[in-house]
Amino acid sequence: MRGRPIRAMWAAGALASSSGIAIAGDGADAPAAAEGEDVVVQDEPDPPPARPPPPLNNQLSVDLAAEIGVLSTTHATLTAAYARRLWDGRLYVEARVGVGTDAELAVIEERAGVGLAFRPRTRTEVLVGWRLGGTHLRGHLNRARYAVHLLAIELVVQLCIDLRPRWRLLVSPAVPTLFWHRTYGGAIGLELGVGRAF
Repeated sequence: MRGRPIRAMWAAGALASSSGIAIAGDGADAPAAAEGEDVVVQDEPDPPPARPPPPLNNQLSVDLAAEIGVLSTTHATLTAAYARRLWDGRLYVEARVGVGTDAELAVIEERAGVGLAFRPRTRTEVLVGWRLGGTHLRGHLNRARYAVHLLAIELVVQLCIDLRPRWRLLVSPAVPTLFWHRTYGGAIGLELGVGRAF
């Protein structure tokens, strides 16, 4: 009588194992099956790298210049300028218009310039270039009306220093200028200004 329940339980277990049915309370086989399997964990794809901000190739600036004349008038000018960077910031072109005065004459200057930028895209750049244009003198000398137009050529070495994003300090410690109108004249000037890049 005691052998029949044991045989019945053994038969039920064999039937369950052959049919793949787990018996409640017997969880030994389930972890063994899970341990034999390889678990693949898929990593989330990395986000695409952020694009760098576009370079600031345009600049508007204002500078104040004092020019000491050599065989020409000594004067001060206030100048507005626009500059454009090319060739990955290594080349620049500019256009300038300035107004000023000396003791007796009004001065109007216009210049077009081109040059190279050394150490571009750094905090302190060095710009070396040439400017070509004209200087107009208008006024009265000894109560006589005076008006003359001078051809002007300038050699420029300028320090461009970043103050904060988009703002730059512009310093040209010595700008020699050669004038021509039937005879030669010259000046050497100091320029100090501020520019905003965009």
